[in-house]
Amino acid sequence: KKYLVIGNPIEHSLSPKLHNHWIKENNIDAIYDKKLVDEKHIKGIISEVKSEKIDGINVTTPFKKSVIPFLDELSIEAKESQSVNTIYKKKNKIIGHNTDIDGFELMMKFKEHAEKYDVPVIDDKLVISNANGNSRKESDIFEIAGESDQIYRGRSVILAIGRERRSLWLDHEEDWTGRGVSYCSTCDAPMHKGNTVSVVGGGDSAVKGSVLISKYADKVYLIYRKSELTRPEAANLRQLDSATNVERIFNTNVVELLGDDQKGLTGIKLDNPYQTLESLDVDGLFIEIGADPRKELPMHLGAKVNELGEVIVDKYMNTNIPGLIAAGDLTDASGDLKQTITAAAQGSMAATTAYEHVSNL
Repeated sequence: KKYLVIGNPIEHSLSPKLHNHWIKENNIDAIYDKKLVDEKHIKGIISEVKSEKIDGINVTTPFKKSVIPFLDELSIEAKESQSVNTIYKKKNKIIGHNTDIDGFELMMKFKEHAEKYDVPVIDDKLVISNANGNSRKESDIFEIAGESDQIYRGRSVILAIGRERRSLWLDHEEDWTGRGVSYCSTCDAPMHKGNTVSVVGGGDSAVKGSVLISKYADKVYLIYRKSELTRPEAANLRQLDSATNVERIFNTNVVELLGDDQKGLTGIKLDNPYQTLESLDVDGLFIEIGADPRKELPMHLGAKVNELGEVIVDKYMNTNIPGLIAAGDLTDASGDLKQTITAAAQGSMAATTAYEHVSNL
């Protein structure tokens, strides 16, 4: 990666040793220029940045004021750090990618990365038992049954099997997930700026989701099959009451998804007409009716769960069974915040715990 370094980091912030480490670890081709402090010189690098020849700018404190006015023109955003340096990086980039990338493609990149290190990736579903045996722990060895009739053996097991979203079981629901149909308002609400969106559900998650989506969408329909909301938290209900662009539709179910395979979701059909309308034109449908931890296998192996069915873990991701480790949305590790970033962090902790467990046997 090529960064333009304005000012001398060694003079203004970093020790020579730390600075050289930063250059090496980030594979940076650093260009130093202490004189880039006037409008003429700064405009000279605009074309370089726009044409992707420069990935970002590192500006030391004395020169910030000279550069910041040009960030919008450069399509660059500021990343404030705790040190005196400010890093400016090109917008809409994911590490290692020069263009936008969707979640599935990113996961495939992760998979390819793992396979480069000769890590076998096996496509199988874990079950309680198969024709060749049961999932169990025998002495210090775990035996886990696969739907393929394989038995997988190891001295430690990391369970990262997540939750299963409750579904409406409608045609096209799975096909149009990510193309109008969503199960995560925290993840996808910002994608619906200016749109008309529907939310299905009546619990606290549906209320919180509607409030969040209302900050982006022009119109939100909150649709629930019962006559009133089910025990939302008072604070969330107050926010919902103050959201003027949210309409509540009670005693109603979504019975059909409208759209096509090219456009994805374009509308929903209701079983109870709303203001004489049997269908609503919407850009998105958020299904907020809950998700259940995949607890059957963990419980079969002896793991304790809480009242929500979440596997109970300590701060190192250990369950109550030595060698049985769990991470992500399956667990109680992050409370109500079930996000990719928290699950990924727990996964790294689980991997370290598993390594230490096996090393000490």
